[in-house]
Amino acid sequence: DLASLPDDGKRYEIIDGELLMSRQPHWDHQYVCGKLFSRLDDWSEQTELGQPNLAPGVIFADDDDVAPDLVWISRERRDAALEDDGHLHGTPEIAVEVLSPGSANETRDRKMKLDLYSRRGVDEYWIVNWRARQIEVYRRKNKKLRLIETLNESDTLESPLLPGFSCPLKLLFAHIALAALRIRQPMTAGVLIRLMRPGEEQEVCALVARVFNNFVAAEFPPKGIEEFYRYAQPDAMAQRSKAGDTVLVAEKEGRIVGMLEMRGFDHIAMLFVETQGQGIGRELVEQALKICRDRAPGIEHVRVHASRYAVPIYRRLGFEAEGPERTENGITYLPMLFRFQAGG
Repeated sequence: DLASLPDDGKRYEIIDGELLMSRQPHWDHQYVCGKLFSRLDDWSEQTELGQPNLAPGVIFADDDDVAPDLVWISRERRDAALEDDGHLHGTPEIAVEVLSPGSANETRDRKMKLDLYSRRGVDEYWIVNWRARQIEVYRRKNKKLRLIETLNESDTLESPLLPGFSCPLKLLFAHIALAALRIRQPMTAGVLIRLMRPGEEQEVCALVARVFNNFVAAEFPPKGIEEFYRYAQPDAMAQRSKAGDTVLVAEKEGRIVGMLEMRGFDHIAMLFVETQGQGIGRELVEQALKICRDRAPGIEHVRVHASRYAVPIYRRLGFEAEGPERTENGITYLPMLFRFQAGG
């Protein structure tokens, strides 16, 4: 009986009579739970069809007593299943588990809980892998939960149980902490590569403007300069970041000295470094390529629209021209491509 176990901050669950204990989860684990709950809660308040909840007690039987990271349950099922002890004594339509690292945790969520939820009548089971930025969707078919699809960061989570609900994964995983990206420490002494923090857009865009004026603006006509500054505004950068763009910054002695913005995981949108010849641009690009490969394992290449000034820089980093020079909205660029080596 879980009620007899100590209230010591650990999570206890019973599956098939086996007592399982897990420690307090990682910050990003909880953040993703909260983001997904928020999307489900907004949809549920609009439709009044049901309710999500975080880590509720779900008591199927004395030997099957669990606390999923997140559930969604219809109003009818909730009214029938929610008892005076504040726990569900019935089956929610959707159960969600967010993976924690470690083989024991993965076995629990991918096998034991999959079997339990399948046996107990859960209609959909979502396994969220925040480190890989993926969601596996299991749906009931022929009386058993079966893997229907594995969603990546460019996909959108939807469900036939939730008409009109949608959750783009790029928004769900947009602000995962830098540690989760598995970025190695840079080789350039005294330089830290990290994610841009909310509120730093002004400083980053000021750096972009200084470097642009000093090295790039002379090759642009007035229309191109206007278009560039429209794109490089702090508010515009903040909106792109919220929509899923990844902005890396290089910090040295407390100052931001370089930045790189990625659109998705296959396009470098901007790269600006304050001081040339120190290897900071190379560090930013190499970190960005590593993130692209980690987050999209099947990716074959990364593109960039390089200004004339930046073309030789990208060539030294292994990019090659993809076609002739082009001009759009007053901005002239050379489309370039970095090709990943097979198995590299």
